[in-house]
Amino acid sequence: MTAAVVEPARGLLPPRSAEIAGLQAVATYPCVTVLCTTRVGERLHPDDANRLRQLIHEVAIRLRAELDPMQVQPVVDRLNDLFRDAADRPTSRAIALFVGGAVSRLHHLPLGVIDRVVVDPTFATRDLVQGLQRRPPYLLLVLGSTTARLLSVEPGMRKIAQYDASPRPRTGERSGNRDAKTRDDQRRGFLRLVDKRLAGELQRRPRPVVLAGVDRLTAEFTALTRNQRAMAGSTRGSHRQTPTNDLRALADSVLDTYLDAKESEVLERVDQAHRARRVAVGLDEVWLAARNQLPDMLAVEESLAVPARIGAGHDLLRAEDAAHPEVLDDAVDELVKIVIAAGGWVAFLRDGALSSFGGVVLALRT
Repeated sequence: MTAAVVEPARGLLPPRSAEIAGLQAVATYPCVTVLCTTRVGERLHPDDANRLRQLIHEVAIRLRAELDPMQVQPVVDRLNDLFRDAADRPTSRAIALFVGGAVSRLHHLPLGVIDRVVVDPTFATRDLVQGLQRRPPYLLLVLGSTTARLLSVEPGMRKIAQYDASPRPRTGERSGNRDAKTRDDQRRGFLRLVDKRLAGELQRRPRPVVLAGVDRLTAEFTALTRNQRAMAGSTRGSHRQTPTNDLRALADSVLDTYLDAKESEVLERVDQAHRARRVAVGLDEVWLAARNQLPDMLAVEESLAVPARIGAGHDLLRAEDAAHPEVLDDAVDELVKIVIAAGGWVAFLRDGALSSFGGVVLALRT
């Protein structure tokens, strides 16, 4: 079996967990976050460019009301540098600009956002966390009986490796003379070797895996794989000649079904924790519990956002003026950072899924 590794092409890689953690660790004022939904294309669409310029202009207005002009201009200049960089690149579904302290960073996001500017002592990262959850990087394994391709989807698609196990007939033997058992043994041996290579890739970077291939092959691989926990599902059919965009659409559909099932698992975990009385419910209660107890899992509805001040007792005080320098533009964003920093994990659910909990609930460790 041979494996050919292909270098990644220039693409639109969303931020990884470590990059998000690095942004969440920054604490200085001002930390400026600019979020803008974009059309998918080879270049930034003129209408999207105009909206992004307007958002950067909004940053300038807000900062000039708070800081010395000598402090404002370098921040605006760095944002404009990122804008020019974004204008020369292909686009995904959203752009995020981050400028603060020593950080100047541009990220493309796999999901649309609410266009907005956030100026706080920390960066707004909930859209990055949400994008990682709702459209995580994944692997696509395209199976044939003697060849396989391993592709990384994040959100651009690139080939990591190709495996070829075409058997070499012995001298004087035609390939058709091999009996069925020999061919079956060779195929299973090939699939085991592919599974071994897949395990190495998953050890380096865990991700869900979508299989593509005829029913017989995907079923056989699913039965023998030692990477069962990573399997997200399969798309049926021979995909040797399937165009890349069509193959990607089929694989995305499989991943969506897998992620929907994960949402049901989250709701079941919330229910179990609630019955065991290991939960905090509603933003005020969750905020204090996250700071003073051991968070396990934060479940929050996707659109829940609350501007607030932090009171003397570290409680939340609702605020209407999100642009005020003493107001957190979104307390939920800050809550997400607190839970992740404490070793918990975060699940964003569809709006209405947590209506009986006020839109947010925190399961606590015992």
